[in-house]
Amino acid sequence: MKISNVIGTVVGVGIGIAVIKEVINEIEKERNKTLKVFISTPMTGLTNSTILEEIEKCKKDIKKLLKDKTYGKEIEFVSNYDPNATESSALECLGSAISKIGKCQYIYFNTGWEDSKGCFIEHEVAKKYNIKKLYNNN
Repeated sequence: MKISNVIGTVVGVGIGIAVIKEVINEIEKERNKTLKVFISTPMTGLTNSTILEEIEKCKKDIKKLLKDKTYGKEIEFVSNYDPNATESSALECLGSAISKIGKCQYIYFNTGWEDSKGCFIEHEVAKKYNIKKLYNNN
């Protein structure tokens, strides 16, 4: 649905175009303030401290990879790390990850992603929905 159609519909119920445009502008400003990057990293079998260390390494690598692409925007790092996750909650975590990926402009794949069921599926989602992919080159 086009924004002009939405505006036309909303105007039909009594809300002014100026208000709608202001809301849309605020949404665009907020979206343009940050560059969201989802971190996809293997977690199964790793300790919480090891996972957190890997995420921090990923953040440093992402900053290097995006150095010339941020255009003054801050980078917001998004991950699906949950210290209370269990093997039985893996599908719930994957669903949550996919939801988060949908709100990001990039997804970063850490070393070993190809051998992780969750990371592999996240990669397929990124391919199907044309989300820009970054890879750990270390």
